[in-house]
Amino acid sequence: MELLFAASAVVGLVAGSIELYRWLRRRAAYRTPNVDARLLPPELATAAGHVPVVGFFPAVSHHCHNAGSPVADGDAYQRRAWQSAIDDPGGHVVYGPYVLLSRDGDYGAWFRLRFTCPAPRDDLGIIRLEAKCDDAIKPRILRQPDNPGSYRLYYTSFSYNRGQKVELRVEKLTRADVSVDYTAITGPP
Repeated sequence: MELLFAASAVVGLVAGSIELYRWLRRRAAYRTPNVDARLLPPELATAAGHVPVVGFFPAVSHHCHNAGSPVADGDAYQRRAWQSAIDDPGGHVVYGPYVLLSRDGDYGAWFRLRFTCPAPRDDLGIIRLEAKCDDAIKPRILRQPDNPGSYRLYYTSFSYNRGQKVELRVEKLTRADVSVDYTAITGPP
């Protein structure tokens, strides 16, 4: 009887350890990765200035996608981008990465993308950029490309309260060709 009790205790301990390991891995997946400033795109480092970059997320590897596919792109920072062609459905081109930040405060969301639209209109948005923390969304609507066919870095600010997961979104609102290179988060100074 004692042997049976000891065996069930060991099995319970192993099962509990496996569940703890899985929980820790899921929790770690939400943490903002350490960012080596030497590996950041110069354009982002210059734009951020003295504010530290606390999260850097290439669109191909760190986001979820609704439309499009990864493509080789010589103009992208790591030579790959996520592209949603003009005939792809609208909706979120990239979204995620659902990270937790280390402290409360005001942050910046950066989006490097390019887009073209066959018939842009000033009264309609083409792209919506969003920084989302729980139910608080800070959108920025892009109506016309500043330099069609060229990458540009776009910015929006957001406030963060500890414990929220941050999601960065690029949403296509109309027929457009969109390529997303990366997103990033800059933290409080």
